[in-house]
Amino acid sequence: MSLALKNLITQNQVLRYCCFRQFLLLDYFHKAKNPILFRKVYKLFSDNTFNMPEVKRLSVEIINAVYPIGKRVYVPQKNGAAQTEIVGYEVQVIKENAGLVGVVSNYRLPLLVSVRRGEEPNKDNLVKPNEFYTNKNKAEAASKFMQVTADDETWRLAIGDRKIKEEDSPYNIDNCGLPTCCANISEARDILSFCRREGGLIAHERNILADLLTGDGFEYDSRSPIGKVLSQLGI
Repeated sequence: MSLALKNLITQNQVLRYCCFRQFLLLDYFHKAKNPILFRKVYKLFSDNTFNMPEVKRLSVEIINAVYPIGKRVYVPQKNGAAQTEIVGYEVQVIKENAGLVGVVSNYRLPLLVSVRRGEEPNKDNLVKPNEFYTNKNKAEAASKFMQVTADDETWRLAIGDRKIKEEDSPYNIDNCGLPTCCANISEARDILSFCRREGGLIAHERNILADLLTGDGFEYDSRSPIGKVLSQLGI
């Protein structure tokens, strides 16, 4: 905000502006060391003499919530499952016929858990339906960590390097042990990149990887770099 604009601000202008820029205005006047104008603006906010826009409530029908709020669930973590409960939904709202429906995309938890997002590890309180269990024993089994040991050269030959663009490079993903093919192979590459970063996978991620490769009919030589990696995961 320029000095000229500051001098033009009137009480009515502040009232109209404060709905959107309350914090920025107060912070500006405070840093500008103008206590008179700062107190004036602060008083306007504190007196609540301006009208806030009315919040409109919408009625949305949640149509695919498989698990109810309050349901106890177990999220597989490295060498142990986190026990928690569902406290909310993340939904996509769409118009259907004469009303609005909410499609659940994620379940909200009251705590952060370790999850994989693409090839990156992440801490999140939003989880997908396939990232938790309702049975404690199954969750504990899915939390077992399977260590994978391989040097950088083996990994690069096995899953390639997405940054390599040279077509004749053995590290190009088209030439590696996990060549480009389809969405299944792309996700499998994400999981194996995550495995490389973490030094292994929990059984939950290993099972997802196995399903992706089996569903795509992937075959490999057990003596190849990709074979040396997958054999350690029992795939």
